[in-house]
Amino acid sequence: MPNLLLKFYVFLDQQRNWRKYDGPLFHRWLPDVEKDAIDLYTGVPNTKLKVWFERRGYVEGGFIRFDITRKEVDLAIIPTQAALYAGSLFGQLEVQDITDDEARCLSNQLTEDPVYLTLCETVVDKIIQPCVSRFIDILRTKYGQYWIREPEGLDYKKRSLNNRCYLLRLQWSLDAGGTWFNLTPNAMTAGTQVTWTGGAEKSFQQYLTQKDWRDLADLSHKELNPPLGAFILSRARQLFEEENYKYALIEGVLALEISLAYFIKKNFSEHSSPTRSELENILHLEDQLSMIAKSVVLPKNHLKLSIQAIRVRNKTVHEYHFPSEQVKPKIKALLTVVAVLNFGQEFKLPSAHLGNMIKPVEDWEKQ
Repeated sequence: MPNLLLKFYVFLDQQRNWRKYDGPLFHRWLPDVEKDAIDLYTGVPNTKLKVWFERRGYVEGGFIRFDITRKEVDLAIIPTQAALYAGSLFGQLEVQDITDDEARCLSNQLTEDPVYLTLCETVVDKIIQPCVSRFIDILRTKYGQYWIREPEGLDYKKRSLNNRCYLLRLQWSLDAGGTWFNLTPNAMTAGTQVTWTGGAEKSFQQYLTQKDWRDLADLSHKELNPPLGAFILSRARQLFEEENYKYALIEGVLALEISLAYFIKKNFSEHSSPTRSELENILHLEDQLSMIAKSVVLPKNHLKLSIQAIRVRNKTVHEYHFPSEQVKPKIKALLTVVAVLNFGQEFKLPSAHLGNMIKPVEDWEKQ
């Protein structure tokens, strides 16, 4: 039975605050292609996965400048330069002894065949994506390279299988790398996936209105400082809008913990029922939220969904679980509850990705 080789690369560049980050930063050294490759643990028998960075760029003004399209790095400059971008992450997966059916489907480009599709799902969703995500997480956390694009930003699982393979620029070879072909599941039926977010009419009302501006003018004459939980809520909402559900959950639950403490301190005393101490001494966040929910007005099902969000967050943190798009309603409910705890019923949670709409004035004012 033949061995299957697959090669891929992952874009790690990111634009943040008007500055472009081209992957991880090294100091006076750059990995030298496969010579310095790192083997990743897959947990799947008969597979070998390795990743590496390539020395890409050119020299300008005595400095090495990163450019993915150029390989003009002066090796003499590397040990003299304090900061060097490594760019995209390259990788190769070897799957030993694939079945004759799998080899036949690949060789004959039977991209709609269930055998072909299952093979693609295995290599992408069960090996490459989780293993590479863990590797990038280590770079971002243990080595502090927070600016690297987060694994969720690659967004493999939200897209079609064909699109996930395209994002990885996946190619396969059955002759030890002599010839390479694109891995293209559902090549005949998959179209270019474009996401368009069109907002419902009521969603646009979450943007600032003339009334909001007047209210803001009144608030600006007061010494109003938003609570700490509201700042963390803002960050959680940004992560949610970026479809980074893992970290949106983590930040959202942190915002909930802080906001519950704020709400209890603000609204309960040792003479209330329940007392402030009784509420503060509830150990489990779910129980504390359930008790507080008796004192506030929450939208329908938001308590239930928020508790579910807490549980998904715990699974994400403790079991290295990657939440899917199905967690969105839970996160939205969680963030709404946090907003209620901080601002009562006077708050807005708009989306920055609603698109736009033109309607006659009289139609807008009917709402």
